[in-house]
Amino acid sequence: MIFKTVISQDDDDAGVPSLPDTIPYLSNTYQFLTDKPKLIERAKKHFGPSNMLKYNIGPLKSYLLRGPKHMQLINRASHDWGSEGFMVTAMRNLWDIQPADCAKFRNDKSGRLKAPAPDTPPDDAGGKRYWREMHEIYNEYLSTNHYANALAAKFYEVFETRLRSGMPVGEWKEVRLWEFMQKDMFESAMTTLYGPRILELNQDFGKWYWLYDEYALLMAYGVPRVFARTAYKVKDEYYARTKKYVEAGWNNFDWEGEDREADWEEEFGSRFSRELIKWMKVDAGFHEKSIAGMVGTIAFGLNSNTIPAATWMLIHIIRDPSLLAAIREEVTQALVIDHVTGYCSIDRLKLVSLPLLNSVYIEVLRLHVSFTLMREVTNPKGVHLNGHKIPKGAFMQGMTDLAHFDETAWAMEGHPASEFWAARHLVYKEVTTEAGEHKRVAEVSMEGRNGSYFPYGGGSGICPGRHFAKQEILLAVASIVTRFDIEFVEWTRMDGTNSDREARDDPKACGAGCRPPDRDMKVRWKRLW
Repeated sequence: MIFKTVISQDDDDAGVPSLPDTIPYLSNTYQFLTDKPKLIERAKKHFGPSNMLKYNIGPLKSYLLRGPKHMQLINRASHDWGSEGFMVTAMRNLWDIQPADCAKFRNDKSGRLKAPAPDTPPDDAGGKRYWREMHEIYNEYLSTNHYANALAAKFYEVFETRLRSGMPVGEWKEVRLWEFMQKDMFESAMTTLYGPRILELNQDFGKWYWLYDEYALLMAYGVPRVFARTAYKVKDEYYARTKKYVEAGWNNFDWEGEDREADWEEEFGSRFSRELIKWMKVDAGFHEKSIAGMVGTIAFGLNSNTIPAATWMLIHIIRDPSLLAAIREEVTQALVIDHVTGYCSIDRLKLVSLPLLNSVYIEVLRLHVSFTLMREVTNPKGVHLNGHKIPKGAFMQGMTDLAHFDETAWAMEGHPASEFWAARHLVYKEVTTEAGEHKRVAEVSMEGRNGSYFPYGGGSGICPGRHFAKQEILLAVASIVTRFDIEFVEWTRMDGTNSDREARDDPKACGAGCRPPDRDMKVRWKRLW
């Protein structure tokens, strides 16, 4: 066992250091919501030998943990703790799940694992296992190879079409990279997941989505409407548009037709979205507002991570001409030419195995993903860590901003953990070819970093869309670097005016997933084919 967990009723947390709170229950809470980087820097100064630190987020008693062993622990699936309690809070505050539907999840104590939690009353949620049923839909229609690959193939088809349209071969054009990805990659991803109708029905969908993206974290933690009227106005407008999409799809789709088991069709898009909406409406009996909220939140979960991650990959690649040349050369190995039509495309299976591209992908997620794992202790006896008891109802926390920047895990000579280094995750081996030639080849290696890297979370709550997300990110990057000749022009602010510095992580997004850049990169590119 990687880290022994003992159920105990005897020990307490008296020896766990506390994070000073100038105004009890308020100061740390405010900083957690508005300036998490500063809270993390303060926390680093107060950790004791146990690598545990206690503080309150409002009324929630929280234990911030650090170190690989602790991260391996809370990323394990267990009936002693879970994220369901925090998710119900997010459902109520952000997802717009209606009270009666929130109660279905709150009363279901059986968890997401195949076997229900011990001593779970069979009638807690009216005999239904809402967590498990939803988990199975995510796993089947997002995580399995067949459906993840089908989604990736559809995304590539849609995104490639957008890259070719309106961009004649051989003509130079200036674009701002983040602005481009927010429109073209976003609309391609939405079409892939939900079909073309969601954008056809809502011409301003992108506008409201990106405003929602800006305010989502604030609402997830339950900031009252009276203090965030603009945020809640945005949420209402955004969900009104997902509601219109759900209603149109439900009225127009032929549930007895040949598309009922299709991987993708025009009304709902992916089979995942179709099966989830059907489950919510028919099997779970959710309110129409709850369904619209779930649909909108899933779109946020996908796009708020993949689009910034792909943009950061391009930023790091383009700013270094030698890296751009190396990536372009490597990705060329995955290009396939149809000898009948002459059409050039990317072999997705080959692409995801390319070592340098994968190393850049890992490095970007390590540097730019920022979120807090929240695991609520559910065992009535609490859990015992390092001689300290964490009581039932308290939260164990793990932060990527601590784990992903741990110098002991990530620093290499000349390359501190705080800096981007494309080759950080590569090892080189000598191999002998069939012709008898000795060759040095690169491979991706994460050896010795278990518990120090979790951009998609872990345990039963690990992101079910991670396999599709990786392919989407790599396909977007590979399509651009192979299809265009690219030159860096300048850094700009988001309004297009010149900036005197390069892009950094947007501090407002700390804790919300992959942080977007706070500056844009203007590039000049020419379509090659």
